[in-house]
Amino acid sequence: MYALAMEAKKSGNVPEALRLFDQVILHDWGYCYAYHQKGLLLESSGDIEGARAAYRQGIDAAGRKGDAHAGEEISAALANIEQFRT
Repeated sequence: MYALAMEAKKSGNVPEALRLFDQVILHDWGYCYAYHQKGLLLESSGDIEGARAAYRQGIDAAGRKGDAHAGEEISAALANIEQFRT
C-alpha cells in the first residue's frame, strides 16, 4: 500500500496518495515514513498546518516505535518548515 501511495504521489494524484498514506498509517501506526511522506506531500501542496500535524504524528510514532533515525528525519522536516513560522 505504501508503494501505491508513493506512485500516486509521484504521478501527482494528491488525493489518492493522501488516502493511501492514511490507509498505511491506519494499518501500521509505526510505519513512520508514511507520516513523513504524507507531510512532504501536504507541504508541497501548500497545506503547511497539515504537514506540521503529519510530521508531529510521525515523530510521536517513531518515538513509540523506538526508531530514532526516522524520528530525526521527520524532526528535520518539521524544523525546516518551523523556521518560517510567523
